Amino acid sequence: MRFMLSRTEHLALKSVVENIVLAQPFIQGMTLTEFQVDRRTVYAVTRCLEIISEASRRFSPELKNRHNEIDWIKIAASGNIYRHGYQAVRDEILWNTLEYALEPLKAVVEEELRRFESGWALFSAFLDLSASGGEFAVRYGPPIPFIGA
Repeated sequence: MRFMLSRTEHLALKSVVENIVLAQPFIQGMTLTEFQVDRRTVYAVTRCLEIISEASRRFSPELKNRHNEIDWIKIAASGNIYRHGYQAVRDEILWNTLEYALEPLKAVVEEELRRFESGWALFSAFLDLSASGGEFAVRYGPPIPFIGA
């Protein structure tokens, strides 16, 4: 099992949370009927869900296995529909996704972000970025050159 998330995975988690937070207020105070006639909101929500779908494809199998209560395959597949089968996108499904599926996904993603941050805190407790020379100074040991510096 990996110690920390990759940078790509971390950015993908952040994208998911950002787009959930962006999408939810779009329908706040609306009924399904109001949502269906507000094409601008339907388009905005669809774009947020498309980004969430694409970002979820960047999650590692380990992350997905930790949260098998989330239907990762369905999330990834929905992006294909938004992009390529857009005629088949039904407003009711978008609405139900916003109403019922995003909060559990958000909770999982926020948990993984906390996991990343606590892992980074543990990792950084052993490493200090040296102010000079672009080196990592390992506590209790000699400096190790930072690759690429």
